[in-house]
Amino acid sequence: MEKFKKLIQKANEFHKANLLPPQLITLGDEFHGIARDLDAEIGILIALCN
Repeated sequence: MEKFKKLIQKANEFHKANLLPPQLITLGDEFHGIARDLDAEIGILIALCN
């Protein structure tokens, strides 16, 4: 779980300009966030998968 928290935290820092509110962990391995546009969201998801 700590690794997941760090991943979301890093993504929030790196993609700060493209996130309206920062991504939040809701339950376990679930998270949510709102990106400025579709291209930004795709980039964030790809970064999280790598």
